Amino acid sequence: MRHEVISTKLHPLDCQCDLHREPLVQRWARAADPADELDAIRKGLIAGTWVAGVLAGAKYAPTVIDWLCS
Repeated sequence: MRHEVISTKLHPLDCQCDLHREPLVQRWARAADPADELDAIRKGLIAGTWVAGVLAGAKYAPTVIDWLCS
């Protein structure tokens, strides 16, 4: 799609012209960054381990306290 460059900053947000649309290769490269994926996996594992620890503590804490006090 061709259009004239608008001198003001007013421009439709859904414009699909070549001036505003980044190449498909750059979009895929940004989405498939390995550092982002590893960071997300690491954060998920940390959060899952923490939640599992809290749930296990809530379930087994009374038994362990009773065992230690007897």
